[in-house]
Amino acid sequence: MLLVNIYNVHLKKRYTQSEVVKATKLNPLTVSKMFNSVPHDFKFSSIEKVAKFLGCSALDLIIEVPDER
Repeated sequence: MLLVNIYNVHLKKRYTQSEVVKATKLNPLTVSKMFNSVPHDFKFSSIEKVAKFLGCSALDLIIEVPDER
């Protein structure tokens, strides 16, 4: 399973969720789910906006975790 996790990148950059929301114009709930690695079907455009704001690659925000079976 692939998850979007901006927590590790955000720690290096020291941005708050509200700063990311304000800069990217994304829904606060969407950003919160990204910060907390909540499984969700994110739009690629949303991931790209956050990556551009954080100055990293979209691939830096995506992590792979084993499926729970």
